[in-house]
Amino acid sequence: FLSLASVAEAAAERKDLEVVARSVGFLTEKPRGEVMVGVVADPAVMQSLEEAKSIEALIDSGIRGPAFSFRAISIFTNQLADLQDIDMLLVTKGLAEHHQSIFEAASRLGILTVSTDESCVDSGHCVMWVKGSPSVRIVVNRAAARASNISFQTSFRMLITER
Repeated sequence: FLSLASVAEAAAERKDLEVVARSVGFLTEKPRGEVMVGVVADPAVMQSLEEAKSIEALIDSGIRGPAFSFRAISIFTNQLADLQDIDMLLVTKGLAEHHQSIFEAASRLGILTVSTDESCVDSGHCVMWVKGSPSVRIVVNRAAARASNISFQTSFRMLITER
């Protein structure tokens, strides 16, 4: 049995992921083919696990960008040393105590970090925060992007808020 709230939440999550896919298409180094998305969760945080499961299901249902498709893989907070095949990390909610270690592991490898938890971008531990509903909002943390060696096309920078 699905409640109206859970249907609305799933639709909002899908919209967030579609915004992420469009945003990734504005990277100066545009991805092609399959983009491996590590969905970061903490097994001890139920909110994080539930969001990760939902994100992975949505990605598996076919979230695509202009010339690429996302493929999801679970990454637990204790697996951050093994990110070699990961192109992007989606940081779930409820992981504030892990934001710094996630960012350090990702930025060292030039991996884009994205979250729907605004505190991650505010703290400088995520490159991008997105909200797809009710209206699209995208915030990029300039220092985090620089530290990760990630840059966006000028046309995209006019559509976002930079901090």
